[in-house]
Amino acid sequence: MKKSMKIAALALTVCMLAAGCSAAAPAAAPAAAPAAEAPAAAAQESGEFSFDGTVTMLCDSDAGSNEDLLCRAIASGCEEVSGLTFVVENVPGGNSATAVQTLKSSKDTDRHLYILLESNSMALSMLQGTNPYSTSDIRIVNKISSDWYTVVTKNDTGFENWNDVVEYVKANPGELNWGASGTKNNSNLFVSVLCHDADLDVNYVSYSGMANAKVGLISGDVSVMCGTSANLLDNLREEGTEYVPLLTNRPENAFEGVDFVTCTEMGYETTNAITSSRAIYCDSVWTDAQVEWLEAIMAKAVETDSYKEFAEKNGIIPDFMGTEQAQQWFDDYCATAEEMLQYMN
Repeated sequence: MKKSMKIAALALTVCMLAAGCSAAAPAAAPAAAPAAEAPAAAAQESGEFSFDGTVTMLCDSDAGSNEDLLCRAIASGCEEVSGLTFVVENVPGGNSATAVQTLKSSKDTDRHLYILLESNSMALSMLQGTNPYSTSDIRIVNKISSDWYTVVTKNDTGFENWNDVVEYVKANPGELNWGASGTKNNSNLFVSVLCHDADLDVNYVSYSGMANAKVGLISGDVSVMCGTSANLLDNLREEGTEYVPLLTNRPENAFEGVDFVTCTEMGYETTNAITSSRAIYCDSVWTDAQVEWLEAIMAKAVETDSYKEFAEKNGIIPDFMGTEQAQQWFDDYCATAEEMLQYMN
């Protein structure tokens, strides 16, 4: 029988400028807001959509977080290829509920549109009921990128590699503290499935954001932590770093200058389906013409040199998908995640 994983949720008061996604409790279901109206320009008889205004890209992470930096990299690319103004607005909290609520309550006009960049943790929160919205409240425009999970330790823990961790946990079940950002999200799911596949019993310690999780590792509150490659590669590449790479679910270890053992090599292939994949969403009231218009801009934005450099530096896989393919990916992820939720604890 596979052993269960214990969760210790920590209420931390440390405020970090570079904090990642908030692990605040989900907001209560908001009062029904008037449905956003599609811009008048979208009603052209030709079915084409033209726009000459400002686009606000909502981001459910704090300013300075890696997801925020990704938003700004994409927004910059969009401005470069379209000549329009793209503004990033940070709306963290509530397992993506705050961001979706803002998207749903914002009034699109012929001079201002609202879109949302979100990871697939949003779908996970909807499936678990921790987000008061459902997948029918949004439309997917594009899949932008995928980011793999990485497991690290500190150089004074005595763990030199992943096998050292496994050996310790097998001999001392339930004693190792494992830190990550948030609960009931992709990070929590990754650790749950990994511990199920490896038959490990650890204490999952939830932090409010990656910055606080890193503080937990450096201070010794946890011995192991995990996060996306974009959140940890810079730390691992720093000269004299205290961070030690252990494991990644990227099928091929292709992070320049950093060596991980892969989950595939260890026989934990199930975890390979869990990525922090980010996509662009709009309100469900958008027309097909509007979605096609934004899809075309995004397709060009991810080909700009500035965005490609950002993706390469942060170990992000720029696996762009158009609307139809992205919708299939979203549906497949929801089906896979629903099966894996049995391991979440």
